[in-house]
Amino acid sequence: MTQETLSGSMSTKDSDHSSYSDDLPRIVVLGAGPAGLSASWKLLKGGIKPVIIERSPFAGGLMRGIQHGDFTVDFGRKEIYNRTPEVTAFWEELLRDDFIEYTHRIGLLYQNHLIDYSPEFRGPLRGIPVSLLGSCLAGFLKARLSSLKAAPPKNYEERWYQSWGKPLSMMASQGFSEKFYGVPWKDRPVEFDLRRHDKHKGSKSVGQHLKALQSQIFGNPDANRTWRHPRRSTQQLVDNAVEEIQKLGGIFHFETAVTSLTKGDNGISEVTVKRGDETQVLKVKELVSTIPMLALADLLGLDKISDPIADRNEGRESFFLYLFLNRPALFPQAWLNVSSPDLALGRVVNYGAFGGDMVPEGKGCVCLELFTRKGEGFADRDNDDIAAQLIEEAEGASLINASDIIDRKIIRIAGAEASNEFQTWQDEKVQGLLREFRTYSNLYDANRAGIDVACFAGICAADAVLTGNRERFDREASPELSPQWASSAANTPQP
Repeated sequence: MTQETLSGSMSTKDSDHSSYSDDLPRIVVLGAGPAGLSASWKLLKGGIKPVIIERSPFAGGLMRGIQHGDFTVDFGRKEIYNRTPEVTAFWEELLRDDFIEYTHRIGLLYQNHLIDYSPEFRGPLRGIPVSLLGSCLAGFLKARLSSLKAAPPKNYEERWYQSWGKPLSMMASQGFSEKFYGVPWKDRPVEFDLRRHDKHKGSKSVGQHLKALQSQIFGNPDANRTWRHPRRSTQQLVDNAVEEIQKLGGIFHFETAVTSLTKGDNGISEVTVKRGDETQVLKVKELVSTIPMLALADLLGLDKISDPIADRNEGRESFFLYLFLNRPALFPQAWLNVSSPDLALGRVVNYGAFGGDMVPEGKGCVCLELFTRKGEGFADRDNDDIAAQLIEEAEGASLINASDIIDRKIIRIAGAEASNEFQTWQDEKVQGLLREFRTYSNLYDANRAGIDVACFAGICAADAVLTGNRERFDREASPELSPQWASSAANTPQP
């Protein structure tokens, strides 16, 4: 077994270690993740050659892949949405025939029952045992009758229980949600998952809820059924983007840290960077930043936010156990959200279910994901001990046979992948920082959660630089807006 940090995965060659050749103001992109790559690509298509500063040795951020022998798989679970035409066109140009369709089949693992959660019809019970289905229906009807005279919900848990009943809420969402976000439902506000411009209008009628249940059981004929994925993992997006950017004249500086930003009359005038022992000052014309919001605030000398909502990753860690198998996994879904509260497992990804060439023919690869927070005891446990528990849980749920494992790899990172979702940016203190960022006329803060949302923000930032008009960037790529709103704003059908 091997243990690696994320930076131990596939690398990308630095395009330029030399000093900057002149003292002219430049278009600078901070960060070479999804937003930085899409912004750089868009700028180059418009005739501008940016300089891309990346502190790690690699491009791609969390969009990178993991290579292990003949296996080339995603880092964790990666879903490539087709919500925004501009982003989809970007991916299509990079991947061409390697942007392949696959059967988008997903599921839940609850009380060791595998429940299909796909939009298509998967049978009247979807893997739910009759006893559990009866409990969920009884709880649902009881909740709906009780809600007629119940007081308004005080927290997110009460809202779900009043709408759907406790058994159905626990099975469908609560267990996984609390693991992934690290926040118990009882500690969340009622409107936790609503956008700023939405307001909670009370519970739906029984008929509306029954219609939603019917759609889930029998499928939604109006759902967008086309799902695609890179043939050889999301690393293929990264490699192709870097190759295209370098071919068009973009300059990457890897293992280069930004140490300070200098404020001028019209925004940011200089970026000071350090690579090894060498420090250089780069004059700036326009600056696209894709680095974390709090890191950007520090560089600008703004007050740091201490409210926990501003950084949901504080005190959290994600544990990814890759299991390489000598035969396919025992379940057909591309991934499973684990709702069982008695299991440490948070999510299970099955790369063989995405089609393509991520997994060699006749083999299998799954990733067992664990999301932890302070006080849960995992931080002090040995890697082998944690891995043994996760394998035991996966085998107990009939997802794999331990005897099929031919190798394994562990990756641990601080925080929980993608946990800084759009709600993070709705906090008033965070909004204050965003307003401060917008006082710098040549600064475009494009740090976002989610691959497609990040790419969309990068493209909008580049478009603002090219046109000299940032109105669309500020309106449609605003980080407090959910991906669903962003796709709607772009007149895009949702999957």
